[in-house]
Amino acid sequence: MIVKYSVSSVAPMTLLVPVFALIGGYLFFGESLDMAQSVAAVVILLGVAVSEIKLPKRRGVVVKVG
Repeated sequence: MIVKYSVSSVAPMTLLVPVFALIGGYLFFGESLDMAQSVAAVVILLGVAVSEIKLPKRRGVVVKVG
């Protein structure tokens, strides 16, 4: 995967491991989720989403003098 994609785009995906662990524990093992775990999962998902947004490159401002 690292051969095809850059490390900077793959590394944030490792932050999703705890979220999938929570979901897997809930679905497969019947564990309960409390509010703190749910909020933490949402914060992690939002953080990964924000880090993966590709913003357009800003163009420099040209100032004419004189």
